[in-house]
Amino acid sequence: LKKCIYLYKTKKINYYLNKRLETQIGYFNKRADVLERQDSRFRLIFKIFFILGSVFVLFQLIINNTILKSYDVFQIMNIIILLFILCLPIFIFTVRTLRSSTEVARNASLYRAKRNALVDFRNRLSNEIEQDPHNWDVIIKILWECENHLEAVNREWFRIMKEAEWTV
Repeated sequence: LKKCIYLYKTKKINYYLNKRLETQIGYFNKRADVLERQDSRFRLIFKIFFILGSVFVLFQLIINNTILKSYDVFQIMNIIILLFILCLPIFIFTVRTLRSSTEVARNASLYRAKRNALVDFRNRLSNEIEQDPHNWDVIIKILWECENHLEAVNREWFRIMKEAEWTV
């Protein structure tokens, strides 16, 4: 009977590891990856705007400081380049505001941290299961800490959703 109870408890803990923890780890990992890709796109846009601004300024200097400024075609091109140079900060500010409003980098870090905490719980639980005489008090404590962590994550999500309801 003790052997059956022991196998039953071990089977339940393995089920918890595979279904609860691995599913949550996969979810947090997926969300962090998506947000990190979005953040890298924003960073790429900033780099492109910076390079464009530098190139436009270089063209502006070349046109203004050479014989090219005497030609009408280059004067028109000079005005167009100047307009682009003046519009670039507005575009950059728009993209930066969009990035700040969605807090992509911060959210990616939070999801990665939550995933890392669950990986730590999984590793601790796996190590305890591998011990030949199971220390059930430690196993229950790890499960309790893990569930409290997941509950706190869920509570935080509800708090954020409640604050965001005004937009609906």
